[in-house]
Amino acid sequence: MKGRRSRQPCQAVKSEMATYNRVFPTKEQERASKKQACGITGPSSAALRVRVLSVNFGKNGQMGRFELVVLGVAQDAGLPHLGCTQPCCASARVHGRREEPACIAVYDTETGGRVVIDATWALPEQLALLQACTGQDAHLPDAIVLTHAHIGHYTGLMFLGREGIAACGLPVHCSQAMAAFLGSNQPWSQLISDGHITLVPFEAGGFFEPLPEGLRMRAVPVPHRNEHADTMAFRIEADGSTALYCPDIDAWGDELHALLDGVDVALLDGTFCSPDELDGRAMDEIPHPLLFDSMALLADRAQKQRILFTHFNHTNPVFHDDAVVARIEAAGFECARKGLRVGLDGTRN
Repeated sequence: MKGRRSRQPCQAVKSEMATYNRVFPTKEQERASKKQACGITGPSSAALRVRVLSVNFGKNGQMGRFELVVLGVAQDAGLPHLGCTQPCCASARVHGRREEPACIAVYDTETGGRVVIDATWALPEQLALLQACTGQDAHLPDAIVLTHAHIGHYTGLMFLGREGIAACGLPVHCSQAMAAFLGSNQPWSQLISDGHITLVPFEAGGFFEPLPEGLRMRAVPVPHRNEHADTMAFRIEADGSTALYCPDIDAWGDELHALLDGVDVALLDGTFCSPDELDGRAMDEIPHPLLFDSMALLADRAQKQRILFTHFNHTNPVFHDDAVVARIEAAGFECARKGLRVGLDGTRN
Protein backbone atom coordinates (compact mmCIF):
# COMPACT_ATOMS: atom_id res chain seq x y z
CA MET A 1 0.00 0.00 0.00
CA LYS A 2 1.12 3.60 -0.60
CA GLY A 3 3.46 4.93 2.07
CA ARG A 4 3.93 1.56 3.80
CA ARG A 5 7.44 0.24 4.36
CA SER A 6 8.20 -2.99 2.55
CA ARG A 7 9.40 -5.08 5.47
CA GLN A 8 7.89 -8.02 7.32
CA PRO A 9 5.81 -7.30 10.43
CA CYS A 10 7.36 -8.03 13.78
CA GLN A 11 6.31 -11.09 15.77
CA ALA A 12 3.92 -9.13 17.97
CA VAL A 13 2.15 -7.71 14.94
CA LYS A 14 2.02 -11.14 13.31
CA SER A 15 0.34 -12.51 16.42
CA GLU A 16 -2.11 -9.62 16.52
CA MET A 17 -2.90 -10.09 12.82
CA ALA A 18 -3.49 -13.81 13.34
CA THR A 19 -5.96 -13.08 16.14
CA TYR A 20 -7.71 -10.45 14.00
CA ASN A 21 -8.01 -12.86 11.08
CA ARG A 22 -9.56 -15.52 13.31
CA VAL A 23 -12.22 -13.08 14.50
CA PHE A 24 -12.61 -11.18 11.19
CA PRO A 25 -11.72 -13.73 8.48
CA THR A 26 -10.85 -12.71 4.94
CA LYS A 27 -13.05 -13.78 2.03
CA GLU A 28 -10.54 -16.53 1.22
CA GLN A 29 -10.66 -17.77 4.82
CA GLU A 30 -14.46 -17.68 4.80
CA ARG A 31 -14.55 -19.79 1.62
CA ALA A 32 -12.06 -22.26 3.09
CA SER A 33 -14.12 -22.46 6.29
CA LYS A 34 -17.30 -23.19 4.32
CA LYS A 35 -15.55 -25.88 2.30
CA GLN A 36 -14.25 -27.48 5.50
CA ALA A 37 -17.74 -27.38 7.04
CA CYS A 38 -19.08 -29.21 3.99
CA GLY A 39 -16.40 -31.87 4.18
CA ILE A 40 -14.23 -30.42 1.42
CA THR A 41 -10.62 -30.43 2.50
CA GLY A 42 -7.55 -28.95 0.87
CA PRO A 43 -4.02 -30.35 0.65
CA SER A 44 -2.17 -30.97 3.89
CA SER A 45 1.51 -30.22 4.35
CA ALA A 46 2.31 -33.88 3.93
CA ALA A 47 0.16 -34.89 1.00
CA LEU A 48 -3.03 -34.12 -0.83
CA ARG A 49 -5.93 -35.70 0.99
CA VAL A 50 -8.83 -36.81 -1.16
CA ARG A 51 -12.14 -37.42 0.56
CA VAL A 52 -14.46 -39.74 -1.32
CA LEU A 53 -18.08 -39.03 -0.45
CA SER A 54 -20.43 -41.97 -0.23
CA VAL A 55 -23.09 -42.06 -2.91
CA ASN A 56 -26.50 -41.36 -1.38
CA PHE A 57 -28.47 -44.46 -2.27
CA GLY A 58 -31.92 -44.64 -0.78
CA LYS A 59 -34.04 -47.63 0.02
CA ASN A 60 -34.28 -50.42 -2.55
CA GLY A 61 -30.95 -49.36 -4.01
CA GLN A 62 -32.39 -46.20 -5.59
CA MET A 63 -30.59 -42.88 -5.51
CA GLY A 64 -31.93 -40.79 -2.62
CA ARG A 65 -33.42 -37.58 -4.00
CA PHE A 66 -33.72 -35.57 -0.79
CA GLU A 67 -31.13 -34.93 1.88
CA LEU A 68 -30.79 -32.92 5.06
CA VAL A 69 -28.08 -30.28 5.39
CA VAL A 70 -27.20 -29.17 8.93
CA LEU A 71 -26.69 -25.40 9.08
CA GLY A 72 -26.36 -24.88 12.84
CA VAL A 73 -26.37 -26.91 16.06
CA ALA A 74 -26.35 -24.45 18.98
CA GLN A 75 -29.05 -23.33 21.39
CA ASP A 76 -30.85 -20.09 20.50
CA ALA A 77 -28.17 -17.65 21.72
CA GLY A 78 -25.27 -19.49 20.08
CA LEU A 79 -21.61 -19.80 21.07
CA PRO A 80 -20.01 -17.62 22.40
CA HIS A 81 -22.95 -16.68 24.59
CA LEU A 82 -23.64 -13.11 25.68
CA GLY A 83 -22.38 -12.54 29.22
CA CYS A 84 -20.69 -15.93 29.57
CA THR A 85 -17.14 -15.73 30.96
CA GLN A 86 -16.67 -19.49 31.34
CA PRO A 87 -13.80 -21.13 29.40
CA CYS A 88 -16.21 -22.45 26.74
CA CYS A 89 -17.07 -18.92 25.61
CA ALA A 90 -13.86 -17.13 26.60
CA SER A 91 -11.89 -19.54 24.43
CA ALA A 92 -14.38 -19.18 21.56
CA ARG A 93 -13.91 -15.40 21.58
CA VAL A 94 -10.13 -15.66 21.59
CA HIS A 95 -10.07 -18.16 18.73
CA GLY A 96 -12.92 -16.70 16.71
CA ARG A 97 -15.10 -19.79 17.06
CA ARG A 98 -18.79 -19.35 16.41
CA GLU A 99 -21.65 -21.83 16.60
CA GLU A 100 -24.98 -20.69 15.20
CA PRO A 101 -28.47 -21.73 16.35
CA ALA A 102 -29.92 -25.08 15.34
CA CYS A 103 -31.15 -25.07 11.75
CA ILE A 104 -31.41 -27.58 8.92
CA ALA A 105 -32.35 -27.50 5.25
CA VAL A 106 -34.03 -30.12 3.10
CA TYR A 107 -32.37 -30.24 -0.32
CA ASP A 108 -33.86 -31.73 -3.48
CA THR A 109 -30.84 -33.03 -5.39
CA GLU A 110 -32.86 -33.37 -8.62
CA THR A 111 -34.47 -29.93 -8.89
CA GLY A 112 -32.23 -27.88 -6.58
CA GLY A 113 -35.22 -27.04 -4.37
CA ARG A 114 -34.37 -26.05 -0.81
CA VAL A 115 -36.47 -25.70 2.33
CA VAL A 116 -34.94 -24.19 5.46
CA ILE A 117 -36.37 -25.17 8.84
CA ASP A 118 -36.18 -22.14 11.15
CA ALA A 119 -35.01 -18.65 10.32
CA THR A 120 -32.34 -17.96 12.93
CA TRP A 121 -30.59 -14.64 13.58
CA ALA A 122 -27.63 -16.18 11.69
CA LEU A 123 -29.73 -16.66 8.54
CA PRO A 124 -27.29 -14.86 6.18
CA GLU A 125 -24.36 -17.05 7.22
CA GLN A 126 -26.46 -20.21 7.20
CA LEU A 127 -27.85 -19.55 3.73
CA ALA A 128 -24.31 -18.91 2.51
CA LEU A 129 -23.30 -22.27 3.97
CA LEU A 130 -26.27 -23.89 2.22
CA GLN A 131 -25.13 -22.37 -1.08
CA ALA A 132 -21.61 -23.71 -0.53
CA CYS A 133 -22.83 -27.19 0.38
CA THR A 134 -25.32 -27.56 -2.48
CA GLY A 135 -23.66 -25.53 -5.23
CA GLN A 136 -26.89 -23.58 -5.75
CA ASP A 137 -26.51 -19.88 -6.65
CA ALA A 138 -29.89 -18.67 -5.37
CA HIS A 139 -29.51 -16.63 -2.20
CA LEU A 140 -32.92 -17.55 -0.81
CA PRO A 141 -34.52 -20.97 -0.31
CA ASP A 142 -37.82 -21.92 -1.91
CA ALA A 143 -39.55 -21.87 1.47
CA ILE A 144 -38.98 -21.48 5.20
CA VAL A 145 -40.65 -23.65 7.83
CA LEU A 146 -40.85 -22.48 11.47
CA THR A 147 -40.89 -24.63 14.60
CA HIS A 148 -41.82 -21.97 17.19
CA ALA A 149 -41.52 -18.40 18.46
CA HIS A 150 -38.24 -18.39 20.42
CA ILE A 151 -35.45 -16.05 19.35
CA GLY A 152 -33.22 -18.64 17.71
CA HIS A 153 -35.96 -19.94 15.44
CA TYR A 154 -37.78 -17.08 13.71
CA THR A 155 -36.00 -13.73 14.21
CA GLY A 156 -33.94 -14.21 11.02
CA LEU A 157 -37.08 -13.29 9.11
CA MET A 158 -35.93 -9.69 9.65
CA PHE A 159 -33.32 -10.13 6.90
CA LEU A 160 -36.09 -10.70 4.34
CA GLY A 161 -37.47 -7.18 4.63
CA ARG A 162 -36.79 -3.83 3.00
CA GLU A 163 -33.60 -3.22 4.96
CA GLY A 164 -32.30 -6.64 3.95
CA ILE A 165 -32.70 -8.68 0.78
CA ALA A 166 -36.29 -7.46 0.17
CA ALA A 167 -37.68 -10.90 -0.61
CA CYS A 168 -40.79 -11.14 -2.74
CA GLY A 169 -43.53 -13.31 -1.25
CA LEU A 170 -41.23 -15.98 0.17
CA PRO A 171 -43.47 -18.76 1.56
CA VAL A 172 -43.19 -19.19 5.33
CA HIS A 173 -44.93 -22.33 6.57
CA CYS A 174 -45.95 -22.20 10.22
CA SER A 175 -48.71 -23.20 12.58
CA GLN A 176 -51.87 -21.12 12.81
CA ALA A 177 -50.83 -19.89 16.26
CA MET A 178 -47.41 -18.84 14.91
CA ALA A 179 -49.08 -17.10 11.96
CA ALA A 180 -51.32 -15.17 14.36
CA PHE A 181 -48.27 -14.11 16.38
CA LEU A 182 -46.36 -12.90 13.33
CA GLY A 183 -49.39 -11.18 11.84
CA SER A 184 -50.18 -9.20 14.99
CA ASN A 185 -46.69 -8.07 16.01
CA GLN A 186 -44.21 -5.67 14.42
CA PRO A 187 -41.84 -5.82 12.64
CA TRP A 188 -43.07 -9.22 11.42
CA SER A 189 -46.48 -7.99 10.34
CA GLN A 190 -44.82 -5.41 8.09
CA LEU A 191 -42.95 -8.20 6.28
CA ILE A 192 -46.38 -9.61 5.46
CA SER A 193 -48.10 -6.34 4.53
CA ASP A 194 -45.15 -5.28 2.35
CA GLY A 195 -45.25 -8.60 0.51
CA HIS A 196 -41.80 -9.82 1.51
CA ILE A 197 -43.13 -13.06 3.04
CA THR A 198 -46.33 -15.03 2.52
CA LEU A 199 -47.57 -16.99 5.50
CA VAL A 200 -48.77 -20.50 4.69
CA PRO A 201 -50.40 -21.85 7.89
CA PHE A 202 -50.63 -25.59 8.39
CA GLU A 203 -52.83 -27.63 10.69
CA ALA A 204 -51.14 -29.06 13.76
CA GLY A 205 -50.86 -32.80 13.16
CA GLY A 206 -51.47 -32.40 9.44
CA PHE A 207 -49.33 -32.76 6.32
CA PHE A 208 -48.15 -29.97 4.03
CA GLU A 209 -45.88 -29.76 0.98
CA PRO A 210 -43.26 -26.98 1.08
CA LEU A 211 -41.88 -27.96 -2.34
CA PRO A 212 -43.96 -28.52 -5.51
CA GLU A 213 -43.64 -32.31 -5.58
CA GLY A 214 -42.05 -35.31 -3.95
CA LEU A 215 -41.68 -34.01 -0.39
CA ARG A 216 -44.19 -33.72 2.38
CA MET A 217 -43.88 -32.77 6.03
CA ARG A 218 -46.09 -33.48 8.99
CA ALA A 219 -46.26 -30.98 11.84
CA VAL A 220 -46.33 -32.70 15.24
CA PRO A 221 -47.11 -30.55 18.32
CA VAL A 222 -44.64 -31.05 21.18
CA PRO A 223 -44.61 -29.61 24.73
CA HIS A 224 -42.38 -26.55 25.12
CA ARG A 225 -42.48 -23.10 26.70
CA ASN A 226 -45.18 -21.70 24.47
CA GLU A 227 -45.25 -18.07 25.57
CA HIS A 228 -46.23 -16.70 22.15
CA ALA A 229 -47.26 -19.66 19.99
CA ASP A 230 -47.11 -23.45 19.90
CA THR A 231 -44.09 -25.66 19.11
CA MET A 232 -43.75 -28.22 16.34
CA ALA A 233 -41.51 -31.13 15.50
CA PHE A 234 -41.52 -32.22 11.87
CA ARG A 235 -41.62 -35.60 10.19
CA ILE A 236 -40.07 -35.17 6.75
CA GLU A 237 -41.11 -37.80 4.20
CA ALA A 238 -40.06 -38.65 0.66
CA ASP A 239 -39.32 -41.76 -1.42
CA GLY A 240 -40.44 -44.11 1.35
CA SER A 241 -38.00 -42.62 3.90
CA THR A 242 -38.70 -40.45 6.93
CA ALA A 243 -36.61 -38.03 8.97
CA LEU A 244 -37.62 -36.39 12.24
CA TYR A 245 -36.54 -32.92 13.35
CA CYS A 246 -37.27 -32.05 16.99
CA PRO A 247 -34.76 -29.47 18.28
CA ASP A 248 -36.85 -28.21 21.22
CA ILE A 249 -39.01 -30.03 23.76
CA ASP A 250 -39.53 -29.67 27.51
CA ALA A 251 -39.40 -33.39 28.30
CA TRP A 252 -39.93 -36.73 26.63
CA GLY A 253 -43.29 -38.28 27.40
CA ASP A 254 -45.45 -40.90 25.77
CA GLU A 255 -45.03 -39.10 22.45
CA LEU A 256 -41.33 -39.98 22.16
CA HIS A 257 -41.73 -43.44 20.69
CA ALA A 258 -44.71 -42.37 18.57
CA LEU A 259 -42.53 -39.60 17.14
CA LEU A 260 -39.78 -42.08 16.28
CA ASP A 261 -41.87 -44.95 14.93
CA GLY A 262 -41.11 -45.44 11.25
CA VAL A 263 -38.29 -42.87 11.28
CA ASP A 264 -34.98 -43.62 9.55
CA VAL A 265 -32.99 -40.66 10.92
CA ALA A 266 -33.77 -38.22 13.72
CA LEU A 267 -32.25 -34.98 14.97
CA LEU A 268 -33.32 -34.47 18.57
CA ASP A 269 -33.04 -31.94 21.39
CA GLY A 270 -29.62 -32.35 23.02
CA THR A 271 -29.48 -28.95 24.76
CA PHE A 272 -27.94 -30.09 28.06
CA CYS A 273 -25.91 -33.08 29.17
CA SER A 274 -26.17 -32.18 32.85
CA PRO A 275 -28.22 -29.81 35.05
CA ASP A 276 -24.88 -28.50 36.36
CA GLU A 277 -24.40 -26.63 33.07
CA LEU A 278 -26.72 -23.84 34.22
CA ASP A 279 -24.71 -21.62 36.54
CA GLY A 280 -27.08 -19.71 38.80
CA ARG A 281 -30.22 -20.50 36.80
CA ALA A 282 -32.96 -23.00 37.58
CA MET A 283 -33.37 -25.82 35.07
CA ASP A 284 -37.16 -25.76 35.49
CA GLU A 285 -37.19 -22.23 34.00
CA ILE A 286 -35.84 -23.54 30.70
CA PRO A 287 -36.56 -27.29 30.75
CA HIS A 288 -35.07 -29.68 28.24
CA PRO A 289 -34.47 -33.44 28.43
CA LEU A 290 -30.89 -34.24 29.42
CA LEU A 291 -28.93 -35.75 26.55
CA PHE A 292 -27.66 -38.74 28.54
CA ASP A 293 -31.20 -39.47 29.78
CA SER A 294 -32.40 -39.43 26.17
CA MET A 295 -29.67 -41.90 25.28
CA ALA A 296 -30.87 -44.26 28.01
CA LEU A 297 -34.47 -44.02 26.78
CA LEU A 298 -33.44 -44.68 23.18
CA ALA A 299 -30.68 -47.25 23.66
CA ASP A 300 -32.57 -49.97 21.78
CA ARG A 301 -33.48 -47.67 18.91
CA ALA A 302 -29.90 -46.51 18.38
CA GLN A 303 -29.08 -49.92 16.94
CA LYS A 304 -31.81 -49.62 14.29
CA GLN A 305 -32.21 -45.90 13.62
CA ARG A 306 -29.71 -43.11 13.06
CA ILE A 307 -30.18 -40.66 15.96
CA LEU A 308 -28.29 -37.39 16.20
CA PHE A 309 -28.47 -34.67 18.84
CA THR A 310 -28.54 -30.95 18.14
CA HIS A 311 -29.47 -27.58 19.76
CA PHE A 312 -26.52 -27.70 22.19
CA ASN A 313 -26.27 -25.07 24.91
CA HIS A 314 -23.01 -23.10 24.90
CA THR A 315 -22.00 -24.93 28.09
CA ASN A 316 -22.65 -28.38 26.65
CA PRO A 317 -19.38 -30.37 26.75
CA VAL A 318 -19.99 -31.77 23.26
CA PHE A 319 -18.55 -28.47 22.01
CA HIS A 320 -15.17 -28.94 23.71
CA ASP A 321 -14.78 -32.37 25.31
CA ASP A 322 -13.80 -35.17 22.91
CA ALA A 323 -14.35 -37.77 25.63
CA VAL A 324 -18.02 -36.83 25.93
CA VAL A 325 -18.49 -37.04 22.16
CA ALA A 326 -16.74 -40.42 22.15
CA ARG A 327 -19.09 -41.67 24.88
CA ILE A 328 -22.12 -40.60 22.83
CA GLU A 329 -20.78 -42.24 19.67
CA ALA A 330 -19.82 -45.45 21.49
CA ALA A 331 -23.49 -45.82 22.49
CA GLY A 332 -24.55 -45.60 18.85
CA PHE A 333 -25.63 -41.94 18.78
CA GLU A 334 -24.11 -38.89 17.08
CA CYS A 335 -23.69 -35.17 17.56
CA ALA A 336 -24.83 -33.14 14.57
CA ARG A 337 -22.32 -30.67 13.12
CA LYS A 338 -22.44 -27.81 10.67
CA GLY A 339 -22.24 -28.91 7.06
CA LEU A 340 -23.31 -32.51 7.71
CA ARG A 341 -25.38 -33.95 4.86
CA VAL A 342 -27.51 -37.03 5.35
CA GLY A 343 -30.18 -38.75 3.27
CA LEU A 344 -33.71 -39.03 4.60
CA ASP A 345 -33.05 -42.74 4.99
CA GLY A 346 -30.06 -42.06 7.25
CA THR A 347 -27.43 -42.61 4.57
CA ARG A 348 -24.08 -41.49 5.91
CA ASN A 349 -22.36 -38.84 3.85
